[in-house]
Amino acid sequence: MHINTQKLLDWITACNKPENQQDFLPFNIAGQRVGAINRLRLPLLQARPEIFICSDTQISLNPALDTPAQRTQALDSVLRQWREQAVFFGWRDESYRVATDFDAEPLLLMERAATSMFGVRKYGIHLNGFTWRNGELHMWIARRSYQSPTYPGMLDQLVAGGLGAAYSARQTMQKEAAEEADIPEMLSAQAKAVGTVSYRTTRHNNWVEDVLFLYDLELPEDFVPHNTDGEVETFYCMSIAEVLVHLTDSTDQLKLNSNLVVIDFLLRHAYLTPEMPHYVAIAQGLRQ
Repeated sequence: MHINTQKLLDWITACNKPENQQDFLPFNIAGQRVGAINRLRLPLLQARPEIFICSDTQISLNPALDTPAQRTQALDSVLRQWREQAVFFGWRDESYRVATDFDAEPLLLMERAATSMFGVRKYGIHLNGFTWRNGELHMWIARRSYQSPTYPGMLDQLVAGGLGAAYSARQTMQKEAAEEADIPEMLSAQAKAVGTVSYRTTRHNNWVEDVLFLYDLELPEDFVPHNTDGEVETFYCMSIAEVLVHLTDSTDQLKLNSNLVVIDFLLRHAYLTPEMPHYVAIAQGLRQ
């Protein structure tokens, strides 16, 4: 099977383009960097000195807010005002942890829709659902709802979702598996954690740092997913050759970060080998 590995490398490059880094200022809480904010946001933040302390070199949360609960409450109040002013869109009523790293205690909780504006590191889960048909490996691919606030109508993993503050990665995976694909808990419990992919870029004047926890789940040949939460338009069971068409041709139907998850799957299932061009660059580029 011929694979255009240059195109795979192009997807990795597209997900790792932190351009115009001079346009961003570090966002600090309690003296620790947790994100990056575009200088274009400065007037908005400077108007709220009780919450934000702005200088030429950084933006900090007011140190008078010295507990996670105080910070969360103060920030939530201003975010709700900005929501009404259409500063950002897609309010989810879902809190994300803001911390220096994944294992650290959260410095505050932030509404998911605002996290991109503050450039904080976000975490999510992607579940590769695969099966065998006539001895050939197939992947279940979802088409996102055309009403989705992000990447409407694009192709995605069978299950994917953001990691909210109240859930572990596995809990999130199983919750999303039930909601998005109607996968019973006894079946989703068999999913195997297989690592992460991560990337760093800038998009729509926002700093983006994402880490995706990956799971593989082998599904019975007769299993057919059904969406229950309105976030998926339809599902396709594709052979690897069909998946590669979407990955390497010019249709660009796969959601940007979903390309990386598929590439990782191909690596782990030996569809990509060290004898192929760009193998090392691809393998290393999936984790920034």
